[in-house]
Amino acid sequence: MQLQETNFIKNERINLRIDRHTKDLIEYAAAIDHRTLTSFIVACAKEHAEQLIERETTIRLKKRDWDSFMTTIENPPKPNAALKKLVREHADVASNA
Repeated sequence: MQLQETNFIKNERINLRIDRHTKDLIEYAAAIDHRTLTSFIVACAKEHAEQLIERETTIRLKKRDWDSFMTTIENPPKPNAALKKLVREHADVASNA
């Protein structure tokens, strides 16, 4: 999931407190990357956020598993007694809410 780059007015702030070693490390990495400290931190945080969101919100299936899933969706099994009971119980709870 690549969030679209835009030219929004940047008026939001994030204040951080970090130890000297971490700050030196980040400043060094920013210099290597030819970025300002702010630009480097924002780019790294944004990239990590995008990767995390994609990882946690995307389901990846092998073709075999996808085919099996789609077959089940397109041809669902008939409800068994346990499912019918669960639906009745849910309906009772929902109507009493």
